[in-house]
Parts: sequence; C-alpha cells; structure tokens
Amino acid sequence: FHEMAGDRARAEDVRHAVLRSLSDRPASKRTFLYVHLIDPHVPYLSGSLPATARPLDAVPAYRAELRYLDVHLAALLKAVRARLPQPLTLFLTSDHGEEFGEHGEGGHGHTLYRELLHVPALIDNGQSGGEDVAEPLEARDFFELMLLYADAPVVDVAAWGRSRARERRYASVYLTTTQMRWFRPYRADVCSRAIE
Repeated sequence: FHEMAGDRARAEDVRHAVLRSLSDRPASKRTFLYVHLIDPHVPYLSGSLPATARPLDAVPAYRAELRYLDVHLAALLKAVRARLPQPLTLFLTSDHGEEFGEHGEGGHGHTLYRELLHVPALIDNGQSGGEDVAEPLEARDFFELMLLYADAPVVDVAAWGRSRARERRYASVYLTTTQMRWFRPYRADVCSRAIE
C-alpha cells in the first residue's frame, strides 16, 4: 500500500509511483493492483475553475481535467499491460458522478440524484468482444465480481449481472462537516438514503 503525499496526487505522479512499484515485483507473480485516481475532482487543476457561483460554469474545467486524466490513464494501462502477466483483467469505474447545476447545486456528497449515482463500469479481459450488462448494479456488487475474475480469467458477466438483479437498489450519503455551518447550515449534517 502506498499513499501519495500531499493533498492532490495528480494522475501523472500516481502513474510513475505505480510503475516504480511494479518494477520491484517479479513479472510472473499474480498481482492485484488497485489504483485510485482523484482526477477529475475539484479544484480541477488542469482547467481554470471560474470564480462564478454557477455550477454549470465549471464544465469546461471538468472536461480539461478529463482530457488530462485520459492521457495519463492510457499510458498507465499500456505500461501495466506490458508489465503484468496475462491473462489480465482491467476494471475501471468511478465512486460518484458530479452535479453541474441540474438540480440547482454543484459537486457531490450532498444529494442522491442520478447524476451522482449512475457511474460507468468497464471490464476488459482482452478475451471478449464486449457486451452491456443491462441490470442495474450497486458498487458493492463489484467486490464479488473481482473475486470471480481472480479465480477464472473468463467470467460470463451478463449472467452474473442477471444473478445480481434486485427489486430495489439502495444508495446512501452521510456528510458531517463544520466547514459549511455558517453559510449552508442545512449541509452541516446530511444523512440521506435513496431506494430505487
């Protein structure tokens, strides 16, 4: 486990740290590699975050951050594919989305709208042509999926997704902070649960 120093570990720095870590491992050893990238995230260091209070004005800075991340993520994935033994399964997802004024607010962590909860998940094992899993899943489902891939390089993801179908999906947000008490006291202690 390696935690990057500083408030904002940029994707470029994380990529170099991952590659240094992999260079110390035997190339033939089975590896579980978890990489958490904070880009894109406020304050959107790759773009110029406007000083306005309108959340929609942050979209260009957010997109600049996505472009920055794409470059470094592509380089990281290429290096990981070259370094780690095959078969290799890559799993890419996000922990949340962002609001850009769709409901009068911006950011995340204070509501449970679809913009925040519906995130993409991509699995690439280099062996299938690709398929969509139509069933709505929860982030907690992915732990089981990763364990399945640890045991077998080929998993019928569509069948697995159907087996995880539920009548209801749950989402929760818990936020306790003193930073906003003066200006937005309604955000000081947030506890919300959504059932879909």
